[in-house]
Amino acid sequence: MTMLVKLDQHHNWRLRYHLQCPSGNITDPNGLSHFQGTYHIFHQYEPRWPREMGHGWGHWSSPDLLTWYWHGGAIMPSVQTDKNGSYSGSGIVNGDELWLYYTGNELMPGGRAAGYDYDFKGRKANALQRPVSRLRLQPRP
Repeated sequence: MTMLVKLDQHHNWRLRYHLQCPSGNITDPNGLSHFQGTYHIFHQYEPRWPREMGHGWGHWSSPDLLTWYWHGGAIMPSVQTDKNGSYSGSGIVNGDELWLYYTGNELMPGGRAAGYDYDFKGRKANALQRPVSRLRLQPRP
């Protein structure tokens, strides 16, 4: 899904100078990049916030840094090592591909009752692996 988000005078509650997704919550920017003549902003994204569904990355693109296209959730929890969220990372241009690296979040069961604070204890580590799939960037409409 690609969508041009335009301001509508009847909906002036929409932000005018910052990116705002159609629904959900936007937080930390990740993977800021310029690839094949297009600017890309990825950011942490919770599409169903405040009802947690799975924290991933949202994706915007722009030809000129003024007009922005919303592409939806680019990276969303889909495997065991990111089942509790897809967090901080980066985008790296590698030849004719844009590679995205992120931190997967897998919380160990038991919570605080098991002595986990989830900052220093209670998360499984994930290792950098060869990409098994690549994000297919859709051309602008």
